[in-house]
Amino acid sequence: MRLNLAQALICRSDLLLLDEPTNHLDLDAVIWLEKWLKSYQGTLILISHDRDFLDPIVDKIIHIEQQSMFEYTGNYSSFEVQRATRLAQQQAMYESQQERVAHLQSYIDRFRAKATKRSRPRAALRCSSVWS
Repeated sequence: MRLNLAQALICRSDLLLLDEPTNHLDLDAVIWLEKWLKSYQGTLILISHDRDFLDPIVDKIIHIEQQSMFEYTGNYSSFEVQRATRLAQQQAMYESQQERVAHLQSYIDRFRAKATKRSRPRAALRCSSVWS
């Protein structure tokens, strides 16, 4: 694993893709890798569950969720705050929409009931004229 990582880092490139690079590394190697990645000038696509490793390195996060992609600026800690805010806003919008739907449905039901009450005498007249 270390050899593969070393080979990837030694090759000069504009794009570096790392999937869980801290797996199987000791603390000294993780610290060295963090410093090296901070100085990397190209584009870095980094997949990791190590928040402590991500925070000092990343400045943009692309989050893919339910076939949608969301872009967040800042480190991982900032991403968590921004995502929680976005989800809270979505929940508030959903609840507001549900209240509006319930209000409109009660309005429709109320006028539907009035309309059927008004048409009952007409329907009775039609029935009585048919039987007469």
